[in-house]
Amino acid sequence: MQEITANRENQRRNIWCSGWFVLAAVAAVLFALSMFLWESRLPTEIDLQIHASYSVDFDFTDLHSITSRIAYPLWHVLVAILYQLGTPIDWAGSIICTLFRALTFVMTYRLLDRMSGGKIKTFWLALCALFMFVVTGVNLPNDTGLSVYRFVNGSPNVWHNPTQQAVISTMMIVVPYLVWCWDSFEKKLPEGGDDTMLPWWQVFGLAALLILNLMCKPTVMQAFLPAAFLMYLVELCRRPRNWRYFGQIVLAFIPAVVCFLVQYLYYTGVVVPYTSGVEFGATAQTLWEAFRTMLMMNAFPLAALACCWHKGMFKDRHVLLAVLMVFISMLEVAFFRETGMRAGHGNFGWATMSSSYFFWAVMLGKFAGMLRQQWKEAALWRKVLVVVAVGILLWHLASTVEYFVFMLSTGNAF
Repeated sequence: MQEITANRENQRRNIWCSGWFVLAAVAAVLFALSMFLWESRLPTEIDLQIHASYSVDFDFTDLHSITSRIAYPLWHVLVAILYQLGTPIDWAGSIICTLFRALTFVMTYRLLDRMSGGKIKTFWLALCALFMFVVTGVNLPNDTGLSVYRFVNGSPNVWHNPTQQAVISTMMIVVPYLVWCWDSFEKKLPEGGDDTMLPWWQVFGLAALLILNLMCKPTVMQAFLPAAFLMYLVELCRRPRNWRYFGQIVLAFIPAVVCFLVQYLYYTGVVVPYTSGVEFGATAQTLWEAFRTMLMMNAFPLAALACCWHKGMFKDRHVLLAVLMVFISMLEVAFFRETGMRAGHGNFGWATMSSSYFFWAVMLGKFAGMLRQQWKEAALWRKVLVVVAVGILLWHLASTVEYFVFMLSTGNAF
């Protein structure tokens, strides 16, 4: 018995050692890629260089310097701290990008493990997390015969924009945390009945994580706030007597909603004079382009959703929120556009990319778990769908390789 226990301890130790090694290797590659993009001599600056220049000018003693970055302060503040401590700006920017991306890798690994039901071996989970880390939308020929690269239509992964990297990393914490808040409620419900409530520390934790995500960038909340609202509105209609619990969730979201509105009012020039605005409205063209973008980024997750479909699937709130976020963000891209100086910048499209990343993580984990547990007993129609889904996954992989060859050979993230 002692020998078995010792073997298990050794296995756990080996897993942790190999995990830290993989994380260190991933961090090294991420840092190298950030430095590569930083040093690339392009005709115009990429977002990494532009945002880093904002950090160079950051003055912690000047209130205007602080408030002028209210729409996405966290990355700028962290880089400014390193820079003012004597770190070269290219190193400071690359270090902070690496830390956020490494956090994304860890949280993606954990979510994949949960969604697969804990049935996938460590090596394959790490491989899936690595793939998630680089996956792009599928590439299609355009009218000129050239490939449509991912930033024409968007991608679950973004290499050129540091604030988007930061917001995805915190999204991978806050969305599963909200699901945990729901699961905790359901677990307590049979015993607590109408008086079921969460511990207040859990509520305050949710509020803090929502604000943390907004401090990175408000784009995830474009999709997450309405998705969470719809989910909880339906549940409140089903369980009106549990108003105490739903009241706790509302209280947790109120600071985030206020912060979100202030950020967008500031960003679009309502609070302070600026040269950008927002127009609302959709045409057949904008609806088609938004749908095409969503489809190109999420071809595999949608196929995996069909493969794994079963009655009651949306009772898993990860799946429900992922689907809601993807389709809500798609509609936002179709209906909202920037005007003025930021016309054509596509900032309302960031939510589709973040939502797509979360959808990918949820459905890749579900798909891997389904293959591991149910392949032999699966019906013929499901096996056919699995073959189609694997083909689409390979298409994503080929597009990813093509994109990296393009980026590394040209130094251009677009």
